[in-house]
Amino acid sequence: MLRVNFRKALVFGLIALLAFVTFGSLAQSGSAQTSPPLKSDKYLNDTSIISGDPCGPPCFANIVPGKTKFTDAVTALKADKRFTNVITQENPLQAAWATAAGEQCCQISADDTGTVNAILLRLAPHVTAKQLLDKYGNPTYVTEVDYSAAEVAVALIFPKNGLVAWVTPGDPASTLMPESPLVVALYLAQDQFNKLVAGATLQGWDGFKPYAAYKSAAPVVTPLPPPTVPPQPTVVASGTDAASPCYSAPLPNIQPPANAPKQFAAPEQVIDPTHTYCGFITTEHGVIVVELYANYAPKHVNSFAFLANKGYYDGLTWHRVISGFVAQTGDPTGTGGGGPGYTIPLEVNPSLKYDRPGVLGMARTNDPNSAGSQFFITYAPLPNLDPAPGSPGYTIFGRVVKGLEIAQQIRPRDQGEPPGDKLVSIRVSDATTGK
Repeated sequence: MLRVNFRKALVFGLIALLAFVTFGSLAQSGSAQTSPPLKSDKYLNDTSIISGDPCGPPCFANIVPGKTKFTDAVTALKADKRFTNVITQENPLQAAWATAAGEQCCQISADDTGTVNAILLRLAPHVTAKQLLDKYGNPTYVTEVDYSAAEVAVALIFPKNGLVAWVTPGDPASTLMPESPLVVALYLAQDQFNKLVAGATLQGWDGFKPYAAYKSAAPVVTPLPPPTVPPQPTVVASGTDAASPCYSAPLPNIQPPANAPKQFAAPEQVIDPTHTYCGFITTEHGVIVVELYANYAPKHVNSFAFLANKGYYDGLTWHRVISGFVAQTGDPTGTGGGGPGYTIPLEVNPSLKYDRPGVLGMARTNDPNSAGSQFFITYAPLPNLDPAPGSPGYTIFGRVVKGLEIAQQIRPRDQGEPPGDKLVSIRVSDATTGK
């Protein structure tokens, strides 16, 4: 695990390093005696993250990642009487500064165009976790931060606000509480935020709990949106394929066993990879019919059919629905971190692409072989989910052949928000045999 020397990196390079390490790896090297503390009253006394004065995340002191030019930001920082010792460097373009009392606290970095892309603030502990949640709602993701042997933090991640907030419960044996203080705030431009999240092992928010529980929690299973997601859905009601044998196939009358389990050691073998299978995803708005690619992704289709006809998906929520991106479901916990108890290895085929709305893909963590029960339906072409150098891609195991307009009606929602629309049921039939 890569470890960052916080003392050296705070002046220059920390933000650049953040883009290449997981949140959980942002731990300082050395002992607590030789490294700056995570929590200190000497750091920046600023509560604009709550007050919004003069602006709130991802804006700080009227500096906005992705918009403000680096030269303008440096000029503003030097004119601000709250700050001293503003120093800059090139290649990479960054600036660091201290509080009025001379305590080093903060940093900005810029991209190749000279635009600020990240702001890092070490804050005096005057804002609590409860205040953050009251202001921004539950975080979409969280992850643990092993800062030192004596101090830890939990990173609360708010993608819509471009904000990563570290709150510290204390030492590794402590419990995160509503009154746990905010000690680090990281504001990011969208491309930097996506880069950071893509390399992180994240969990869904599941309330305040002991720090050890964050370390042992299952990571969320989710693809990452492209750098720019259209503000409105791009789904159109053209995702029909009357030539598919599934288009006119009847909804199967399959009754799952009563009180079927939600955890399994492995899926039973229930398909013949040479056959064609149809999936019927019943939502609150109607039925979405999908043709499953048993020949291209036999392990994924087998698992999907096994779970569906066991009633595994019945009554779950669409826990992650992002306009212009995907509608995702299949997690029995509704947090983005649940699964069936087993994983499926990646199955990608060069002939299958995320080149249209209505592609059926399998979600996973950063481990390409970690797929389970969570899947998604695309709302747009998403080439960033295809295999590419340095990225193994996401398994495609089917496509919508009827009812794409039904998928468009699923209510937008992200993890950590109130419950989403209900997934009524999924059933899978064999179009080859008619059963």
